[in-house]
Amino acid sequence: MASLIDIINDNEIAMKTLKFSENKIGDLTCAKLESLMVNCDSLEVLDLKWNKITLEGANKIVSGLDHSRSLKMLDISWNRIGIKEEMEFG
Repeated sequence: MASLIDIINDNEIAMKTLKFSENKIGDLTCAKLESLMVNCDSLEVLDLKWNKITLEGANKIVSGLDHSRSLKMLDISWNRIGIKEEMEFG
């Protein structure tokens, strides 16, 4: 997925909608998405539901939102934001 995002970003491809739901996207890919949100003036819809994004990746998405001029809808539901990955047994 990161390679596809690089291609879109590097070639300045005009995209209005990106639907990446249920693609096992994690935090590393969110850094690429942050850059895309900053550089793509036409992106209006970004669907990232049902992936593996944690708080770290969500922070990158929020950073991209701060600079996005066109995004109207973002769906990051059903990810791992706020879920503590480790469990303590005692």
